[in-house]
Amino acid sequence: MRDLDRSAVLARIERIRQSVSVLQEMLDKGEQAFGSEPHVLTVAERHAQVAAQAALDIADHIIAAAGWPMPTSYADAFRIVSREGLVPLDLGDRLVRLAGLRNILVHLYLTIDPQKLFQDASQGLQDLEQYCAAVESFLEAEESRRDA
Repeated sequence: MRDLDRSAVLARIERIRQSVSVLQEMLDKGEQAFGSEPHVLTVAERHAQVAAQAALDIADHIIAAAGWPMPTSYADAFRIVSREGLVPLDLGDRLVRLAGLRNILVHLYLTIDPQKLFQDASQGLQDLEQYCAAVESFLEAEESRRDA
């Protein structure tokens, strides 16, 4: 997999983790703050979008470098990395929902339900960390194969 840009993937993992950290700070303010404090909702929206996009960028990069079938949608990218074994199938299913959240944040931003975002973000933080860990394991395995 010679076209895999490890540093680009690692930079995106770091960005996901930064956004997850900020999202956790916003979640710690409580569900009510999402509906009553506009800056909390705005910060949470932005960091959820950035984390989702970075996760999708990683998936797209690995798919291209591995020569796996090209995705036809953002959700399909997560289905492919799941089907190819990069992430467990159940995590892949949850990441598909993350792609949907990303689309809502980007295209339907006028209709964001603060409580739904709070719930989705609460559930999605662990999924993002599991995804990052799976990608790091994949990178280590690829590096070992290359060095062998």
